[in-house]
Amino acid sequence: ISEELDRMVALIAESLDAGAMGFSTGLFYAPGSYSLPEEVITLAQPAADRGLIYSTHTRSNGSDSSGLLPAHAEAIEVGRRTGVRVQISHVKAVGSKMWGRAGELIENMHRARVDGLDVTGDQYPYSQSSGSLSMSMFPRWAQVGGRSATLDRINDADQRQRVAAETEQAINNFGGPDRLRLTSFTPDRSLEGTSIADIADSWDTTVGEAALRLFEQSEVGIRNHSMSDEDVDVIASSELIAVASDGNSLRDEGPLSSDQTHPRSYGTNARFIETMALGKGLVSIEEAVRKMSGLPAQRMGLERRGRIAPGFFADLVIFNPDDVRENATFEDPHRYTTGIDHVLVNGSFAMRDGTPTGANPGRVIRDKQS
Repeated sequence: ISEELDRMVALIAESLDAGAMGFSTGLFYAPGSYSLPEEVITLAQPAADRGLIYSTHTRSNGSDSSGLLPAHAEAIEVGRRTGVRVQISHVKAVGSKMWGRAGELIENMHRARVDGLDVTGDQYPYSQSSGSLSMSMFPRWAQVGGRSATLDRINDADQRQRVAAETEQAINNFGGPDRLRLTSFTPDRSLEGTSIADIADSWDTTVGEAALRLFEQSEVGIRNHSMSDEDVDVIASSELIAVASDGNSLRDEGPLSSDQTHPRSYGTNARFIETMALGKGLVSIEEAVRKMSGLPAQRMGLERRGRIAPGFFADLVIFNPDDVRENATFEDPHRYTTGIDHVLVNGSFAMRDGTPTGANPGRVIRDKQS
């Protein structure tokens, strides 16, 4: 194991020296969930040594696994032990047992910064999350070895009962079966948008068993109404939190428009402007722009992007805040934002008067000066 860890450290260092901008972990999901904190600390050290960022999807966002606050404490401890700059991905408090704890998350980040640690986070400004059914809800022990191994386990009657029971408990912890809806299920598209509670009822079975039957046919995309709007607002208000979609690259026609996806892939930035800044007044429009531009660039260590300043690349978005509309909804997610008039990338128009120009002026960023 020590030799494997040494090899992993060497690969990370090699990748960082070749142009990777940092090191990231997905500790909530298998197989990242099987790692030990000491291993993560060791693997983050090459990024720390180079002044780069460590971005983490923490082990828990709710009452599952290690628990919300210990999971955030682990992320901060990685920074404390290595000196690495820590970015906590999509900060949130999941499940009714954790609702009302968002302020504690922000306070703990501030305390870490008082101690001299460089810790911030990011957020998608919605109270619903999205992911895959098995990765999000199945017990981690049942996922060892991948999909085929999981299928073998649930073909065993005793193990199937255990997986179903633990999956149902996870669904309950994340808000309950009425709040979990399918977004992608290729064997039967008619089930997309349907809650797993309704599916279980129609199949006359338990929620846990319904989840296993779905998984046996195909991997299942889900969205889950597991957060409170009050917590989302508390997190959005913090100057330590950047705006990030946690979405996918999609379009409103063709194969990439087939699923009942989360609207965040289309509407995150518009929603933050329209709802969080102008609608609720949680932050000023200037602060909203900083959260979407200067702050992310600063966190990634990009020295010539994220601000309008002499010597910086001319990446500009020109809009009237009052005209910006998030048109994507959970019922109709494949709808583009309107109200963005012009977009310049590296000084060239990628969009003019709300219409893409067809130009591709972007470039691969391989170092802080790119």
